[in-house]
Amino acid sequence: SLCPGRTMAYQPSCDAVQKLIENKELKFIFVGGKGGVGKTTTSCSLAAQLCYDRQVLIISTDPAHSISDAFRQDFGHISHSGGEPCPVQGLPNVHVVEVNPEAFYKQELGSIFSMIEEAGAEEGFAKQAMDFQEWLSSIPGVDEATALASVIEYVESGRYDVVVFDTAPTGHTLKLLQLPQVLDTGIRKLQEWQSGLNAYWDMLKASGGVRANASGDWKTALKNRLELYKGGISRVAQMMHDNVRTGFVTVCIAEYLSVCESQRLLQDLKQQSVRPLFVVCNQLIKGVPEQNAWKALEAQLADEDPDVVACLRRSVEFASARAGIQNKYLTMLKGMEEVQSLGVVEMPLLASEVTGPDAILDFSSRFLPAGYRTGPPAELERSMAFEALYKSEAQTARESTGGFALEDRVIVHGLAKTPVYNDKEAVVTSFVDWESAGRIKVKLLEEIDGKTKVLALQPKNLRRLGQDGAEGQEKCVVM
Repeated sequence: SLCPGRTMAYQPSCDAVQKLIENKELKFIFVGGKGGVGKTTTSCSLAAQLCYDRQVLIISTDPAHSISDAFRQDFGHISHSGGEPCPVQGLPNVHVVEVNPEAFYKQELGSIFSMIEEAGAEEGFAKQAMDFQEWLSSIPGVDEATALASVIEYVESGRYDVVVFDTAPTGHTLKLLQLPQVLDTGIRKLQEWQSGLNAYWDMLKASGGVRANASGDWKTALKNRLELYKGGISRVAQMMHDNVRTGFVTVCIAEYLSVCESQRLLQDLKQQSVRPLFVVCNQLIKGVPEQNAWKALEAQLADEDPDVVACLRRSVEFASARAGIQNKYLTMLKGMEEVQSLGVVEMPLLASEVTGPDAILDFSSRFLPAGYRTGPPAELERSMAFEALYKSEAQTARESTGGFALEDRVIVHGLAKTPVYNDKEAVVTSFVDWESAGRIKVKLLEEIDGKTKVLALQPKNLRRLGQDGAEGQEKCVVM
């Protein structure tokens, strides 16, 4: 044949995608690489094959939000806590969320400003509110972290079986991988800011800078918001380092810059303990006639229009030259130490663009052996069976300290020898005596005989505020 492979059924270069599709333990698939190499097309194609037997959520953390363009549908840009995932028309069992960082910041700042307005201190707190805005915007990835945390909840709730993340170009993706460390530092800064804000509030209230009946409930609300951030960050860190449920697909094209950037990305994945799955190499020119074959074809065209033959020759020479360059860098890619243990999925450059559900489903079939799928996917029912995947930092801490965490509000109860402290509200301040004596230090919020009391109690003598519990008994140590 003058064009090898043109008349043969397409077969993938390796079985890496088939293994991914058949791995039911995999819950979170990140897709990343240099800009313009086909990450979004790859993300949508993986989702198209996964949706045959699973409910799939595609989430875009790329500011460009190309998912809408890829499916030729407007999914809209929602923040992490606003709106619902949008279904893909023409592709059952697939929904899309496009995270909008600007909406996230607007929503978070609006919540804080509303709290301050309700407290009647909007003028006095103007500078502090701006400080909060500066702190929040200085923490890279806080919007993505909370979005990813909400995605974990989607999977745990049973709404979706697997999530495909269409990430931003490599540089942004590397920041995403470093989120747990960066955000942990940022949250500590925000907590410092909160402490200063609390002190400023007390000063304003004492000086009449706020309404006399103004409530300080916003302080509790702000504390809860920061705890929400921390809990989300902890769960995202567990998810990204989960080598059973999570994997990363690297996408590139066979050009020097893209191949080198993919190598650095794989090195960073290893450094961050994130499991790489395989490499997709897109836009490969396949089936170009070899030089000898072209000469034979040209001889057969001797009687044709010379201009047409010349145009055909230039086209073949261009395609052959590009294919030669691609083969060079494809060989370079396969020879890299970071890639040798992974499969390289070679995807062809097509004459038509890959947009719309039908085109994406057709393109996605090239990831798998011919005949692997028969017909389009059918609508599935959602299981909605809850399965806890990851524990928050607070949950983990509570399990190791009798079910309590620092700053928990509690009710003291069941003290037989010192009943004066029963039914008093307190706050957890320390676990320094936990390992040696099994006791938790709490500070009573109400003074006794004009003095602040700190007690060292057993867990059975404490009940978290708002929870029911059996009455305990036994000892209390007054500090």
